[in-house]
Amino acid sequence: KEKSLKDNGRPSPQAISLYNKSMKKCGIILTDYKDSKYCDDALFLLSECLYNKQNYMLSKEQFENFLKKYPDNELCPEAILYSAKSDFFLGNKQEAYTKLAEFLLNDKMKKFHPKAYLTLSEYYFHDKLYNSAEKYLQDLIDKYPNSDEYEEAFFRLGEIYNIAKDYEKSSQEFSKFLKHGFSRNRKLDARYYIAFNNVMFGSFFWGL
Repeated sequence: KEKSLKDNGRPSPQAISLYNKSMKKCGIILTDYKDSKYCDDALFLLSECLYNKQNYMLSKEQFENFLKKYPDNELCPEAILYSAKSDFFLGNKQEAYTKLAEFLLNDKMKKFHPKAYLTLSEYYFHDKLYNSAEKYLQDLIDKYPNSDEYEEAFFRLGEIYNIAKDYEKSSQEFSKFLKHGFSRNRKLDARYYIAFNNVMFGSFFWGL
């Protein structure tokens, strides 16, 4: 999973080779050890490998199979999210949006709500619906300041304002970003955006 994507957004041949090896081992568990306690993990990992290979049709099918076989499994929230993501990339965008919105209404999934907020914002951003993307990022920032997704949401909010050419607001968000204990590289990126925004806004005052 840690193998990076190529510039065209596709997994590298090396990554695909590793996914295939993982899928083969999962297949052995699922066929030769059907009563094993590892079958749920194997099916989930198999589905995840299909998603990472960008085989979204089979990925969705297997994640939904997982949800039917193991409805009480602790991995179900992530399986639902993967199913929704697969729908989005298959072009079933409304179905993906509906699944994610319903996910956010389920208090049992609350631990995974930050991921759903971030995913929704990403998809609305992809569709150039910047106001909706901004809303879900702001909701995540306001409700889940201790989540793993907090830093990413904060940074993306500044990016969205930049892309929407609201340079002043973008700089304001990135200035707030710099006051947090976020990663060094992200802070360097934030400073770049502030400088860029100041130039675009017609001001050469660097401020920080």
